[in-house]
Amino acid sequence: YDATLTAKAQAAIDALQSGQRLHVVGTLLLSGAGLNITNKNKVTICGGGTISIANAGADVDAVCLKLVGTCDRVTIEDLNFIGAGNTGATYFQYGVYSVSGQTLKNITVRGCHFKNLNAGASFNADSSGTYENVLCTGNVFEDMVGTTGGQGYGIHGSRVVNMMASQNIIRRAQRHSIYFARSATTAGQDFGMAAHGNIIEDHR
Repeated sequence: YDATLTAKAQAAIDALQSGQRLHVVGTLLLSGAGLNITNKNKVTICGGGTISIANAGADVDAVCLKLVGTCDRVTIEDLNFIGAGNTGATYFQYGVYSVSGQTLKNITVRGCHFKNLNAGASFNADSSGTYENVLCTGNVFEDMVGTTGGQGYGIHGSRVVNMMASQNIIRRAQRHSIYFARSATTAGQDFGMAAHGNIIEDHR
């Protein structure tokens, strides 16, 4: 891994202002827990490059891009996210992710490639926080590994208001190719989580 380059990449994300785009080129080998997108509005991270945790070792928690705090109109597109193929039950390596408790809306993940991760794209407000208006489209997910909770997922959404997973290809997910959790209130109100036109191959 390259700790200096990871720090520079994080500084570039932190410096993004509304309306700006950050282009990732080449391969970034992450160190530590990965990169955070924190309190950003109307930004895009794109460019065709690769964000990899393969060299961080299998026994480490890491997220290529984690959404943190209050984010609105964040687009992640045309990037490659590569993991280490971790199968340890106590470690989790994700492509795009957020922990519960954030305030996130209008999030788009489009045209990306995810490989050898425990989960590709996870849109998570499982126990707290809010997540609204998610579009996950035109991505390829391959070899989502692990069979314990939180692993082996291509696309995961929990308690998201208005989410569409469409036109994605998911190959060789070891647990859930597409997993929607808590998709309605306890009173039965539908949050509006939908999957349409996806291709699932060699599931489990």
